[in-house]
Amino acid sequence: MKILYLIKERGSLTNTLKEIIDAQVLDGNEVLVINFYEENANYDILIDDIFDYDEVVCF
Repeated sequence: MKILYLIKERGSLTNTLKEIIDAQVLDGNEVLVINFYEENANYDILIDDIFDYDEVVCF
């Protein structure tokens, strides 16, 4: 499964969330995390990713 995490604020990426993401990777899932507070998002690519991934989680 391909899972996309969109993180809006630094405080949203907690240790608990990091553990969940790590567990999903260990289970064989493809996980992409985009931190809007650290990166300048290319919205054309972002839209493509949203439709390409099986699950999108926003924080």
